Amino acid sequence: DLAPGDQLVQLLNHLQENQAKSDARSALQLRDTLTAEEFFQKVDNLQDYYNEVTWLLQKTQLDNNLYVWIFSLESLVKHLIKYKVFYDRQLINNFQYDINGNSIVEAAGTKLGKLCGDLGEFTHTFCSSNMSFAKIFEIGKASNFVFNKFASVVVKSLEVLIIDKSEDAQYIDNGSFTIGCLSNLIYKLYDYIYDTDSTKRNKLLYKAFPILTELVKVSYIAGEVQLIEKFLDDETYNPPVIDYRFPFEVIKNSTVDLSTLIDFYKFTAFNLVTLSLQGPVIKKTQLDRAKFYFKILFSFPNLKTSLYRQSEVTNKLEVESQLEEDRLISLNERQEISLMYILFYLLNLENLNDLTNPDTHFNNQVQFLIVSLSSSISWDLDNSASHSGSHSSSLASLHQPLSTKPQVPSRRKQYNRIKFKSLSSIIVYGSYKENLTLVVNFLKHFKPNRLDVPVIVSNHALRPEDGANENEFQHSISNIDPQRYPGKIFYVETIDKIVQILKVLTVKHLVDTGGFNYIHKNTLDQIFTCK
Repeated sequence: DLAPGDQLVQLLNHLQENQAKSDARSALQLRDTLTAEEFFQKVDNLQDYYNEVTWLLQKTQLDNNLYVWIFSLESLVKHLIKYKVFYDRQLINNFQYDINGNSIVEAAGTKLGKLCGDLGEFTHTFCSSNMSFAKIFEIGKASNFVFNKFASVVVKSLEVLIIDKSEDAQYIDNGSFTIGCLSNLIYKLYDYIYDTDSTKRNKLLYKAFPILTELVKVSYIAGEVQLIEKFLDDETYNPPVIDYRFPFEVIKNSTVDLSTLIDFYKFTAFNLVTLSLQGPVIKKTQLDRAKFYFKILFSFPNLKTSLYRQSEVTNKLEVESQLEEDRLISLNERQEISLMYILFYLLNLENLNDLTNPDTHFNNQVQFLIVSLSSSISWDLDNSASHSGSHSSSLASLHQPLSTKPQVPSRRKQYNRIKFKSLSSIIVYGSYKENLTLVVNFLKHFKPNRLDVPVIVSNHALRPEDGANENEFQHSISNIDPQRYPGKIFYVETIDKIVQILKVLTVKHLVDTGGFNYIHKNTLDQIFTCK
């Protein structure tokens, strides 16, 4: 590394030219028409390139060669993302492509998984080093260029971890560890930023906002919500690093994509709801914070439920295409927002009047999610039957993940298992039966003028009473593999917490409005078991 000046600029230009040449190698380029055999050869070429670059990094001390590491890691992670996306879309999840028993496709996936794990080790080294941020921010006119490269490394290193692809347990563990390492690096970045003078600090905070947003997003999706707690701490920095008001300043003083803003509010709200459920007691302070993020999230015109209700028609493919430009997120993602808000609202209940006279957002989200999710389930089942020509395959598809886009359902879509830990994963990765039984049927109790707490309690107990048979809700729970789908178990445990809240509020209501100061246990048992 060189001091700021012409020599440093020459070094950076040289690194950029070398990276451009490497990225343009024909041996690394992909095209949509590649066969599985040709793609496997491309993965071999990527492995060769990886070996070449990492051989250099192993011989290059990071503290004295920060720029070489930044450029090298960015090149590697960009290629890995490109290859994983191709593998996901063109091979594994291209429903026109037969992969059953295709050892070449499986071998290519194994190699990509190993490359991800190996690259993670260099990412860990990069994150745990005594990195001098002065070499990024205090190098004159080259600062902006170098920071953009650094930001690209961090954002893409997070992004690559959640691309859909079936992974083994070791990769999931490594992925979780990598997210933790990157969160520590990002926190060190903010430590540096907050130590600068106010004028420089604000400029750097604006530039770092997309990095923070990606961390918030990936932490939730991968079920690592505890990693953002230190960014919410208002004792170290006040206001805290993650603050619902900060994007207002970003908008006024910088440029930011609307999708980044939506992700920030959406995933911060999701993280806060999840954090409120960590432990035996619901943490009201986290729910109070989440309220501001949901309020701002619902103010985005692109997220109005009316835009998504238009897709509840027969010709779904045509309508989805027409609405593509009006939306920033898919129907499935919009359903996820509704579910998380509904859970947030129910966890926040303080009296039954909040359900008999709920706010308009709650009513709107309940109605939308019931109708849209039911429509998605029906459409996908009909589509499945029309392709198979048999009733039996339609029943079999009850165990396939819910899809909101037309596909040939010849096999299960392969997902990245690191995503199965989040609270709302049941919406995105649940089977048709799970979405109907555990989500839609539960929400129907909260339609206007439908509230019946004893029925809710009776129908949604986690386990049957002694000697009783499982009801449909309990049967669906018993079929969930808790090791593979911890997020689904987390969801039903949250439903159980809501049921307990409803029990307490019912007793409170009887005391407050009925003049009771004593209620016999047998009376409560009779009420809550619908006897």
